[in-house]
Amino acid sequence: MNALATLMGSRVRSEVVRLLFAGKDEELHVREIARRCGCNERAVRQELAKLAALELVAPRRDGKRLYYAASREH
Repeated sequence: MNALATLMGSRVRSEVVRLLFAGKDEELHVREIARRCGCNERAVRQELAKLAALELVAPRRDGKRLYYAASREH
């Protein structure tokens, strides 16, 4: 487990944060996040819901697809 995962308590959460806060102003679809971090899509959805409740990530729905981006206010 890397240092970020140890700090955050979850490898999935640390990978999601790493992807969304990597410095790129990029909006990613849930499946793309799961694919890039090599994690289960359900686990990624759960972590994204937790991060959205804390307003660390901003969700945006486009039809049936749900996209997430880092909330830059934090």
